[in-house]
Amino acid sequence: MKRNPLFDKQLLHFIIFITLTLCLFFSYFLIPKASQGHFLNLSTTIWLIITYLFAPLHQFYVLICWRLQLHHHTLTRTFGHLAIPLYVTIFYIIGLARLLLIIPLAISNNSTFHIPLPLNIILITTISLLAIYSTYSGFHYLGPIRLTGMDHFIQAYRYKPFIKKGMYRFTSNALYKFSGLMAIVPGLCTLSITATIFGLFTYLYVWTHFYTTEKPDMKYIYDKFHH
Repeated sequence: MKRNPLFDKQLLHFIIFITLTLCLFFSYFLIPKASQGHFLNLSTTIWLIITYLFAPLHQFYVLICWRLQLHHHTLTRTFGHLAIPLYVTIFYIIGLARLLLIIPLAISNNSTFHIPLPLNIILITTISLLAIYSTYSGFHYLGPIRLTGMDHFIQAYRYKPFIKKGMYRFTSNALYKFSGLMAIVPGLCTLSITATIFGLFTYLYVWTHFYTTEKPDMKYIYDKFHH
């Protein structure tokens, strides 16, 4: 029986997502200070739930759009020339909200763990520089449109060469390896245990997207169109 490409690796995606979610909330309930604090009249628990919901919302949005468009051209057949602007706009709105919401979570739960100041400064500076330069390299050399997975929509993108400039001189996976680490920075800046753990959850969950969605799609696209 032929496997439906829409669901390729998605059982693994779901298992890892549930495992990471359980680890996140078990940590939250087991660490005494994890639920401490309020911000804008909302408890840390509420901020965590709101922030958490944007992670699967963003990744499942991308998954659904990519797979439906790649295998059935659903978006372009449904929305015509508006498909790409709509997809890209929603992609960045949800993606930015997903990251920015970590800030109020961190403020709400501030000063709940200790790390030596010199070490914290080194961590924040190193992570920030790597993340900023990786993100700059992505936007500058690939462009904000291509970064959203435009090879799922437009065949011309499938023949563009891989970039070997900026951070891409050192790794082909700069955004996943380094830009994603920025999710940890708000927790480190505020010494929030909950925001730091959530940042780690975010970083690991982004890698789940890479291995269960993007990597299989890239194999399908480049095996099909480059052979």
